[in-house]
Amino acid sequence: MAAAFKLKGNDAFKSGNFAAAVGAYTDAMLADPKDPTLPLNRAAAYLKLNKFQDAERDCGKVLLFDPKNIKALFRRGQARAGLGDYTKALVDLDQVLSLESSNQVAKQEKARVQELLEKSKLSKRAESRIPIDVSTTVPRRRRVPIDIVEDEILASQTSKPEEKPLSPSSNKKPLIEEISPSTNASTFKSFHQVKEGRETRITRIVGGGILKKDGSNTATIFEPRAIVHASESTNSDVASQPFLSVAEQPSKPPTNSFEFQRKWNSTDDLYKKWLVLQSLSPETLPNFFKSSLEPPLLGSILEVILHVVTGGSVASTEVARYLKGLGRIPRFDTLILFLSPREKSSTANLLQLVGENVGWRI
Repeated sequence: MAAAFKLKGNDAFKSGNFAAAVGAYTDAMLADPKDPTLPLNRAAAYLKLNKFQDAERDCGKVLLFDPKNIKALFRRGQARAGLGDYTKALVDLDQVLSLESSNQVAKQEKARVQELLEKSKLSKRAESRIPIDVSTTVPRRRRVPIDIVEDEILASQTSKPEEKPLSPSSNKKPLIEEISPSTNASTFKSFHQVKEGRETRITRIVGGGILKKDGSNTATIFEPRAIVHASESTNSDVASQPFLSVAEQPSKPPTNSFEFQRKWNSTDDLYKKWLVLQSLSPETLPNFFKSSLEPPLLGSILEVILHVVTGGSVASTEVARYLKGLGRIPRFDTLILFLSPREKSSTANLLQLVGENVGWRI
C-alpha cells in the first residue's frame, strides 16, 4: 500500500502537480511511518510549493534517524534559506560539503545563500544608518522694516463700521434653510415659530440600498427604521433594538477539505478558526476529511479547541462531540504519532479538561 502511494506521489511530482504529490506521500507515510524516504520526498514537494516550514520539519524527521543524510541536510538548508534563516542554512550546507566535498550543487547553493546573507546585512545597516546629507544650517531670516502708524490713522482703521439693518427684500439667501413640506423659512417671524416649524417637518425613513432622487431605494439590505428624535426616544426603545456582534455571525460551511484549510489559514484569530470548525457538524468530520487530514492541520485544530475550552466560551460537552468526530477520521491513530511533543502535551491537557471519554487518548 505504501509503495503504491509513493509511486503515485513520484508521478505527480514529475508532472508538476506538487500538491497532489504531498497528498500521496502523506498517505504513504500513514501506511509506513518508518520509511525515511517518504518525508524526504514530501519535503521536496513542499519546497516546490514554497512551504518552507513544512519542508524543514520533514527534513528534521529524517535527520533524527540519519544525521548524515545528505539530501535531508541539503533540503533543510534550502528550506531555512527560504525562511530567511541564512546562518542556519549555511550550517546545513557546510555539513553537506564536509560529507561530500565535490557536490557542485551544494557549492552553488552555498554561494547563493551567502549572497543573500550579505544583502540582508547591508539592508539592515541601511535602515539603521543616520542620513549625513541633511543640511543642518539655519536659514537666515529676512529683516522687514516696520513703519510707525499715526494714532489717528490707526483709530480710523479700527473703528466699527456703521451697522445697517438688513432689508427684508434682500436677494441673499440665508446660510441655513429649513426644508418643510408646507412652510418656508421666510414665513417665520420669531425663534419660537422657527422651532415649531422644525418640529413639524416630515421625518424621512432611512433604509439600506441605493437612494434615488425621490427618496426610494433600489435594493433593501436592512429593514427600514424611522428616525426618532432624542426628545421622543426612551431607554426601553434603545434596549429593545436587536444587536448581533460580528463574531457571532454564522459562518458558511466549507464544501471540501481544501476549502476548509483555505478558510482556516486565512485568519490568525483562534476564535474565528473555531467558527470555521463549528460550521461543520461533528458527525460529518470522518466523511468530510477522509484521508486528506494532515498532522499539522490536526495539531492546529486541537490547539484551537484547547483555546476555546480554557477560555470558557464553549461548553465541554460540545467540545467532546468534536473530539469524538475527529477520532473517527480514517488513520487518526497514526496522525497522532506525527504530532510534535508540544502538541501532544497540549492534547493531553485538553482531554483532561474535557473530562469525558472521547474514544481516543495520547
